[in-house]
Amino acid sequence: EASAQAGARTALVERYGFLGGMATAGMVSTICGLYHTSSSGPPEPLNTGFAETVAHRLAAMPGCSAPVRRGRTHVLPYTPFAFACLADELTASAGDLDVYLHAFLAEIETGSRRVETLRLATWERRIELTAREGTTALVTGQSATRIHPALESHATQQWAVTVEDDGRGM
Repeated sequence: EASAQAGARTALVERYGFLGGMATAGMVSTICGLYHTSSSGPPEPLNTGFAETVAHRLAAMPGCSAPVRRGRTHVLPYTPFAFACLADELTASAGDLDVYLHAFLAEIETGSRRVETLRLATWERRIELTAREGTTALVTGQSATRIHPALESHATQQWAVTVEDDGRGM
């Protein structure tokens, strides 16, 4: 959503029928890492912009609350359903964002030291994504291991991948 707000055409590929990753499917219920650590005082946002906006909007949703202190850390309590609803709201309002639910990366076509095409599979169809020259795709989770086997031990991290244009554009 943040990349789409910045003007980049973005494809969001989600394995499940709802958005939110571990925040929803994992039933986690708190987010840490949004606020500076301190031994006292109110929570201070670590990052302004998208993260702060999400934190404010999530805290105002039913079943959620303002940040609470846990030792030196502030965490943001939420309900997974509220997080999924907020994710739906954010993606629906983002321009140039294509959301694919019940989808996964089926194939990656590579060329000389670059990714050329990403092929997705959904319940309904197969989708082929190519991008304009110099476009960066962010690949996470098990999809990263399809790019290079060495990424297998880092499959939960995000990896930037350049997708070159084949003339059709994304």
